[in-house]
Amino acid sequence: MTLEQMVLQFIGREFERILRPMIREELARAFLEAERRKAKGASDCPSLSQMMEKEEAAKLLHKSVSWVLWKARLGALPSTHVGQKRLFKRADLERWIEEQSRKGR
Repeated sequence: MTLEQMVLQFIGREFERILRPMIREELARAFLEAERRKAKGASDCPSLSQMMEKEEAAKLLHKSVSWVLWKARLGALPSTHVGQKRLFKRADLERWIEEQSRKGR
């Protein structure tokens, strides 16, 4: 293998390593938007339009994004995955807030 071939192979691997997570993120975002658009027109599936990303969930809960992700990873906060994205249903989070207020936390 020549030096040129080795360099091209290395560049290809690095290019793939950098772009793969970006492509996954963009596909998950596009999927979420498509589901939201579909849900707006589908009366039998209103919950899809209520899906939130971690930043929106943090804002609703008045917590940091890292806190929201930490609690979700522990299973203490209801969430789901779409690709590599962690998503939250507004109704589940509102129910969780009510439960926490009843517990006095």
